[in-house]
Amino acid sequence: LIEAGLQRSGQYPDDLAPRLAIVVSALFQGMVRQRRLDPDHVSAELYGEALRWLFAGVQACESGEAGDRR
Repeated sequence: LIEAGLQRSGQYPDDLAPRLAIVVSALFQGMVRQRRLDPDHVSAELYGEALRWLFAGVQACESGEAGDRR
């Protein structure tokens, strides 16, 4: 799913999709734990918002907009 999305949105290194999958999974696991500990602190919408931030950052880094932060 991540690889297909990356292919639709531009050129990315071949190893980016598997690395992003690890980050997306870790983010999910961590946010599930946080929500269980404090449901009022982690809204249901926050995970989706965090993914948008993550992928916007990937696009910015790969297009050079964010400078060389890799």
